[in-house]
Amino acid sequence: MWASRSGEVFDYIEDLGSKNGVSMVPALSGTAKYGNWSTLSDRWRVYPDAVSFVRGGETYDMRDDGQPVNVTLGELVYNSAVDNGAEFVFEARAEQLVGDAASGITGVVATTKDGKHVQYNAKKGVILATGGYDANPELMEAWTRPEDYASSSWWNPGWGTTGDGHLMGIKAGAQMDPCPQPVMNFRWGNPDSFYDARTWNAVYFALMVNGDGKRFVREDLPFQSVSNAQNAQPDFGKSCWQVFDDTMFEGMEDAVEEFKQKGWLFEGSTPEELAAACGVDPQGLADTIARYNGFFEAGVDEDFGRDLAGTIPFTGTRFFALTTNSCVLATVGGLTIDGSCRVLDTDDRVIEGLYAVGNASGNFFAGNYPRHIPGTSIGRAVTFGYVAAEHAVKGA
Repeated sequence: MWASRSGEVFDYIEDLGSKNGVSMVPALSGTAKYGNWSTLSDRWRVYPDAVSFVRGGETYDMRDDGQPVNVTLGELVYNSAVDNGAEFVFEARAEQLVGDAASGITGVVATTKDGKHVQYNAKKGVILATGGYDANPELMEAWTRPEDYASSSWWNPGWGTTGDGHLMGIKAGAQMDPCPQPVMNFRWGNPDSFYDARTWNAVYFALMVNGDGKRFVREDLPFQSVSNAQNAQPDFGKSCWQVFDDTMFEGMEDAVEEFKQKGWLFEGSTPEELAAACGVDPQGLADTIARYNGFFEAGVDEDFGRDLAGTIPFTGTRFFALTTNSCVLATVGGLTIDGSCRVLDTDDRVIEGLYAVGNASGNFFAGNYPRHIPGTSIGRAVTFGYVAAEHAVKGA
C-alpha cells in the first residue's frame, strides 16, 4: 500500500506546497552532506532518495528561522486542515476509546490540562496517530528484544511517545504485531541526545572496539547494522567505545572537557594509557590500532572490509575513547491493520470506526528497520494518514 499510494500522496503534498511557496528538494543526493553521492558505496547510497520541504533559498536541513525544514511540512498540512474546517485540541490526553471491537468505535475520551474528562464523538471514525512507545520503559521491556530495551534504557530513552494508542486499541480488542517488535536503531550521539553534531567527525573516523579492545564490526555500515552488531556484544554493548585520535575530531575540540567531566570521554597519550583509563584491555587496543594502521599501506581492511579511502589512520599524539551505545529513535511495531488502515481484532475482523497509522500501526516491518532505505517510517506515516482519512470520509 505504501508503494502503490505514496506517489499520489506526495503529488498532493507537492501541489499543496506549490500554492504556499514551498518546494520539495532532494535531502540526500543533491546536498553538500552527500556531495560524493555517485561514488558512495551501495551500503550507504540509499534509494531512491529522501526529500525536504523548503522555501526560497533554504538548505535541505535548516530553515531561515533555525527550525528543521521538515517543520514546514507539518505547518502546510496543519494550515490546510484548519482552512478546511478542522479543529485541533491541544494539551488534552486521549485516554480511552468509546466502544469496543464488537460494537465498533464511536469516539474517544480525553483529559484536558485542567483535569476535566471530555468525550469527543466521531461519526466517521477515530484515527490513532499516537506514534510508538519508545518512551515507555515497561512496554519496551515487554514488547521488544532484550538488547533493544537495554540499549534504550541505558543510553537515550525516547521522549513523548508512550504507546497510548497501542494500549487504547488493545483494551478495545485490537490485535497487535507479534513480539518482539522491531525498533529503529541509531549509533550516533551522546548520552544526552541521539545525535550531537560535535561528534560527527570523531565517530565517522573512529574504530569501534569492545571491552577486549578489539573491533567487532565494519564501522562504515549503515547505522542499523552497526547498532545491531554493538547490541550483540557482551552486556548489550555497554562496554563498547569509539576510539580516535586528535587528527580525527574536528568540531569536537570545545566539547572535550565537557565530555570528560560528564564521564563520557577518556584520553591517553598512548593506546595503552587510553585503554587503562576507559577500562578496556591495553594490549588488545594497542594491537587493534597497530593492525588497523597497517591496512592503509595496501588499502585493504583485511578484517572487516571498511572503505579505507573514506577514512584515515591513527597518526596523532592524543588518543580518545568516547562512550557509545545503540539508541532507539522509534519503535515501529503496532496494531494490526488492513489495506485501508482499519484496525483488526484478534480474529482478523475489522473494528468498525477505528484506524491506526504511522508507528501506532503494524503489518509493515518484520523484525528490523531497514535503516538504509530513507523514509520508511515517516513515509508510511504520511501515506497511511492520507489513506486512513480518505477511507474514513469516503468509505470503501
